[in-house]
Amino acid sequence: MRGKALSLFLLMLALCLLGLVFVASASSWISLRDTGDSLYLLKKQAIWFALGLVGFLLMFRIPLAVWQGRAIWAFGIPILLMIALFTPLGVSIGGSVRWISLGPLGSLQPSEFLKLGSVVFFSAWLTATSKRKRTPAMWGALFLFALLPLVLIVLEPDLGSTFILGLALLVVFFLANVPLLQLSIGFGAGAIGFLVMAWAFPHGRQRLLTLLNPSQDPTGSGYNIRQSLLSFGAGGVWGVGLGLSRQKFQWLPQAHNDFIFAIVAEETGLPGVLVILALFLFLAWLGYGLAYRSRELFPRLVAAGCTTLLVWQAVTHIGVSTGFLPVTGITLPFISYGGTSLLVSMCICGLLARIAKEEGSKP
Repeated sequence: MRGKALSLFLLMLALCLLGLVFVASASSWISLRDTGDSLYLLKKQAIWFALGLVGFLLMFRIPLAVWQGRAIWAFGIPILLMIALFTPLGVSIGGSVRWISLGPLGSLQPSEFLKLGSVVFFSAWLTATSKRKRTPAMWGALFLFALLPLVLIVLEPDLGSTFILGLALLVVFFLANVPLLQLSIGFGAGAIGFLVMAWAFPHGRQRLLTLLNPSQDPTGSGYNIRQSLLSFGAGGVWGVGLGLSRQKFQWLPQAHNDFIFAIVAEETGLPGVLVILALFLFLAWLGYGLAYRSRELFPRLVAAGCTTLLVWQAVTHIGVSTGFLPVTGITLPFISYGGTSLLVSMCICGLLARIAKEEGSKP
């Protein structure tokens, strides 16, 4: 492993190790309260980190041609897992059915695999049809098929993941030279449908209204954002010190996953925030750089789509934590507690590293 592949691996390790540090701090109180072991959630996250290393190496070892030829499996298996959520296998937490129980390991979130699988599948589809004459019927089938993963995720409901996947597919379709008219019609209709669905769900409507006026219900719908902003204020420029957050004592709900960036700001202040931002900017530079320099269509689409999944999920999480976006329940990749999110994020890095390796080996 060398060059950009090595850079991706080291960057991933840096983000994951920072994540373990902040999960250890942010989850210590809730772990102690619920299990009597302040390191309980950290230990579970460490297991998923080990699985993620295996996932990275597997993705790095598998040639891109295999993914291109077997893309239907990368898409179809997560679809089946998503359908399983609407059976007794689905686990409801906080009003959303997003998880399948795995016993001692916690739970599996199929939508994370579906996001990656969708990028790979539609990249392969668009590559396979790139030299054919594309008819209106083909475009219609493509957009209808693209609705399937989006609808399954929004029905959980998980509006944040729906938005991230929709944005990634938009990037993939745009780079595949989908005509602007069809692209505008397809994604314009999808955006309208997304807003309608967001407004239709009571919690989604409430979060949109809270974003417009956070102070209207400071102890109810506006509580999370208020506490998150208090974390930033408490941290100031230099932070209160690593492990010394007060908000993690359940003043800030879901401090170890949905709002971990606020804990980073509280404990490490501006330096910690800038380090996290710089690492994700470096990831964007590496990932989109791979897409720009790829000579073949499939790796270009996969690199751009996968980078969008990671970077714009980070942007969304940070936007929520700072009050610029409505609360979505989106994790900060590599940093937040969440086994499936960590595993899939590391697998994406492995796939990007594979693209870097194959592109670097070409004359």
